[in-house]
Amino acid sequence: MTTRINQNDRNYIYNNEVKANVQSVDTWIIHAYSGGIKEITGQLLGKVERNTFIIIDSYALPVEETETRANPQMQAYAYLAAYKYVGKALGRKEETVG
Repeated sequence: MTTRINQNDRNYIYNNEVKANVQSVDTWIIHAYSGGIKEITGQLLGKVERNTFIIIDSYALPVEETETRANPQMQAYAYLAAYKYVGKALGRKEETVG
């Protein structure tokens, strides 16, 4: 996917390509189906190399959702912090990228 932007604007960062791990896509699909018609919330783990956005993993967040929006509560923020802490302890180098 390529987005047309002002090539002279050096403050704008863009990606020409997105690569996603099959495992992360599988996680998205399962999470999307489990949400039914409600909005879902999650995080993407990965990195950016040159103009490529690389998604290595993803995970769902425990949030309170309605039919129109999802509201992250303190439990979701605690889950984010714990997930990142445990990942670092296990040697995972990916950062939250989306």
